Amino acid sequence: MTTILKNLITQRQFEYTLKEGRPSQAANLLLVAIFVYLLSQLGVATELIVLWVIGHILVSGHRIRMMFTILPKIGHEPIDHKRLYKQTRITFWLMGSLWGIAFLTITLLGQDAYTNLVLAVAIGYCGSGILSAAPSFMAYAAMNTPIVASIYLGFILQPTQATPIAIVIATLAFGFIFSSAYRFSQHFIGNVTRYHQIENAKQQVIHVLGRASEYRDEETGDHISRMSQNAYLLSKKIGFNEEEALRMRDASSLHDLGKIGIPDHILLKPGKLTPAEFEVMKTHPCIGHHILGDAQESATLELAKRICHSHHEKWDGTGYPEGLTAEQIPLEARIAAICDVFDALTSERPYKPAWSHEAALNYIIEQKNRHFDPELVEAFIAIHPERQQYKITEPSSPRTPQTC
Repeated sequence: MTTILKNLITQRQFEYTLKEGRPSQAANLLLVAIFVYLLSQLGVATELIVLWVIGHILVSGHRIRMMFTILPKIGHEPIDHKRLYKQTRITFWLMGSLWGIAFLTITLLGQDAYTNLVLAVAIGYCGSGILSAAPSFMAYAAMNTPIVASIYLGFILQPTQATPIAIVIATLAFGFIFSSAYRFSQHFIGNVTRYHQIENAKQQVIHVLGRASEYRDEETGDHISRMSQNAYLLSKKIGFNEEEALRMRDASSLHDLGKIGIPDHILLKPGKLTPAEFEVMKTHPCIGHHILGDAQESATLELAKRICHSHHEKWDGTGYPEGLTAEQIPLEARIAAICDVFDALTSERPYKPAWSHEAALNYIIEQKNRHFDPELVEAFIAIHPERQQYKITEPSSPRTPQTC
């Protein structure tokens, strides 16, 4: 759990750094233009100024590339966040080093006014860095340590350029800014940690509810995990991003929560239900919907409510409890319906043997435009190789009571 949480914090820090860095990039390029003018006024060779500008262009270009090519992929494609975060720290260090070169040059070649200008810009640059880099203090330090080092190196090499009061003010300012950046970083990490602890607790509650509904039935112990994993894969196949697909996986595990309210003599009956008994069984979607109640503050539970209520609706309108048709049925419930029926067919139950995967797929295809959304049927068939890749557990024997 600790390793996972560290990875998640690194990911959030990386996302924040890229998103909040966009306005700072524009300001950085404007500042480069101003310093080009100052360096040229002080007689620095044009070739050296050009090299300095090229360095900024390369470093800024790399960061812009990460912003506009990598950031959109987060949540959609597997990304090595740790490697990219390391690249971000290196990028910041190079940026700070380039500014340090400029600050030191102006301090050594300029007069008192230039030194005061460099001090003001350096303090402002380090302060503004809190907004874009401070979520990770290591990244912030990588960018701003070379800048501060260049300021004090300038004081050492040109002691007459700065008054003692200026040195004291600069020291206090840098100390305050760096301590603020560190506190910001710790606050950010604390918030991310608490957020994921809360999310983990929610997932555990959802898992417990799902297992509770499963233990009321004589279905196999792995039904929910197989069904929800299929829902995850099918969701990804039709365009859900990673976060949406994971939410679909968790929410779909509660699809039969309402069975908790079905009497044992009906729920556990080994033979065919009578018409009256089946009418009682058909109430379980509404029971599940009612159990979840007002779940608006949780996106996962709100999604689970829709799945609970509508996963027995059919594309042609012959389902229950409301007889919805086609796209009147929530998309998430249509996804859950296919995954639930497929796993029910391929699982052994007291009233039937397990079907083969081929027979179950053929049934799903036959029910296209009747029971199931035709587009989802095609997508479900297409995820068969992915199901093998993810090694979804095959149906096992009926569950036996667990001992404590």
